Amino acid sequence: DPNINFNIDGKANLNDTFPSAQIVGQINNLNLYALNLLPYPLKAQMNLDADIKGYKVDDILGYAQIKDIVLENDSIKWSADSIDFKAEILDNKKRQLSLTSPFINATLLGQFNASEIPTVFAKFGDQYFPFSSFIGGEEVDDAVSDAATDSIRQDYINVEIGIKDPTELAQLFNIDLRQLDTASLSFTLDAPENLSDLKFDLPNLQYGDIEVHQMKMTGDNKGNQLKTQLRIDSIRVSESMSIPSIKIDAKLSENKTSFSAKIVEDSTN
Repeated sequence: DPNINFNIDGKANLNDTFPSAQIVGQINNLNLYALNLLPYPLKAQMNLDADIKGYKVDDILGYAQIKDIVLENDSIKWSADSIDFKAEILDNKKRQLSLTSPFINATLLGQFNASEIPTVFAKFGDQYFPFSSFIGGEEVDDAVSDAATDSIRQDYINVEIGIKDPTELAQLFNIDLRQLDTASLSFTLDAPENLSDLKFDLPNLQYGDIEVHQMKMTGDNKGNQLKTQLRIDSIRVSESMSIPSIKIDAKLSENKTSFSAKIVEDSTN
């Protein structure tokens, strides 16, 4: 088939207590549109190299690397040296998951089971406000109660994510992202008690006709309250509609929430 040309060698060992798999390969040509895998033109070339051990996501150790990547359609050609994923246990016994690429870098460090991270966050939030009851989980009766605190895993999670100019790559996948120079998210969750240094920064974003300028969010749980602050310099929705300034402060505690919002509309529109 002229639309697909690849060579992949793999080896798996399922007999050990800790199973492993190794994969090396080359995708010389993959026409995703011609193969009816995508509704728009996109061709891909890349090399693969992976050495992974473990039964499930919580046990995984090793690396996976996509190298010499070329993605193209009729008008755009995007290339990258590599996208690297690594899962390891460091000398201090903490687990680290890392993703490195030209458009996103992410690190998850701490003591955690990756499959249980959503539950850890939900139960942490339930100490202050019954989030779970809004998403179909069990209703929480007493925020920050001893029972609720004891039910949360003693996990430590440090997250750092950085995004750098993915606009050309997004356009290859028919995503109308016109500007996103940089964005970052970082925080530390020392469950069950402490959330610190939550920071989100998005200088400029344009998706279609919508433009967002200078979005910042911070948060923590000092003083037995879950507090967040959101600031946006301006939002342009269309030629005739824009919001120059948004400021929102929210506090959650004892199953209650309070917030203040200041939104200033452009008087010229």
